[in-house]
Amino acid sequence: MAKVRVLAVLSLDGCLSEKTGDANWALRPECYGIDKLYDAADYELTPLYPTSRLVENKSESIFLIEATHETSDYINGLLRLQLIDEIILYTVPFIAGTGCHLFKANLPTSNWNLVEKKEYNGGILRTIYRKKNIQE
Repeated sequence: MAKVRVLAVLSLDGCLSEKTGDANWALRPECYGIDKLYDAADYELTPLYPTSRLVENKSESIFLIEATHETSDYINGLLRLQLIDEIILYTVPFIAGTGCHLFKANLPTSNWNLVEKKEYNGGILRTIYRKKNIQE
């Protein structure tokens, strides 16, 4: 089955960026490995892609969806359907105070393994989590 990855850049309090180019959020893709994540993906996933197709997809394709205000509801739907295999979080060390939170209320309980972490200059932290298999 296809693998679905979520890429999110969040503040310490879990908010997504509201403004592109805001100095607190500015991550140059080539400096933080974000460009490599896009290069490794076979498809960029959007809310227009039917979730039923993800279930039916028997290939080993990698789908990547970036968390934004526009995609956060779709991502939460994918989490509810347990269709996300990997979450890649970049945590930027500031508190937004208000804003759009990626993870919404009433998501089903799920367990994840930390498979990678890396700290960048300025205290930016990248953590990668994979869905824990029931057998583990």
